[in-house]
Amino acid sequence: MIILAGMVITLLIVGLILMWFVADRIDKNQTYVYKGNRYLYKGKCLIKDPTSKMWVDGIMYMSFKSGQLFAREENDFLVKFETYKQWKNGRNDKGNRGNKHCSIS
Repeated sequence: MIILAGMVITLLIVGLILMWFVADRIDKNQTYVYKGNRYLYKGKCLIKDPTSKMWVDGIMYMSFKSGQLFAREENDFLVKFETYKQWKNGRNDKGNRGNKHCSIS
């Protein structure tokens, strides 16, 4: 009985470590950085262009600091935001803002 309890506890610990590892990887794959602030990608949406009054593709994202949701035109997001991995590796140079930093499928 003690051996069975030990095996169950071991499996629970391994499961928790695996869940933490997977959650950390997912979080970093969906994290983007703009002006040093981190945002979590929430999904695609439609937003209304105030000038043309047409619906355009947009990106919905959430601030890690405040939890507030934002939406931005997709092309603008792709140009101005960079992935957390790129930012962490030192690609946070302001001179490359014209290049697409990230791709969202």
